[in-house]
Amino acid sequence: MKQILLVFLLLTSFLSKAQNSLRLENNTAHDIFSAYAIYEPAEKCWVSYGWYKIPAYGNFSIDLGGYNGGVYIHGEHQGLVTNKSWGSGEFLCVNELKPFRIACARVANCGNKKQFDKIQISDGSNLFRFNP
Repeated sequence: MKQILLVFLLLTSFLSKAQNSLRLENNTAHDIFSAYAIYEPAEKCWVSYGWYKIPAYGNFSIDLGGYNGGVYIHGEHQGLVTNKSWGSGEFLCVNELKPFRIACARVANCGNKKQFDKIQISDGSNLFRFNP
């Protein structure tokens, strides 16, 4: 009986840890390249990640594990005729030329910063839409 109780307690503990995700949804007719930033407690600062290609009318999911809190999101489309970007708040570092992970992206002295929107992550699946 003790073994069953122990297994039950371990299983309950494991299942109670939320697995949070963020789905980035592209509601446009163009591919979008996106970036995001989360607060990394171990580094005591915001860390930006990118680029993630989201096809036209497609989506991309990011596994955030047990992370709860703010997430900054930026997206952009660069076409022959039109350019569009999403983000109107905080300026954070990005690398225009290649995939990146930039520690302390809010205060880092970098050559390129983009504006990001901030959303709040809650338990479970979270959604951000890039609308035309």
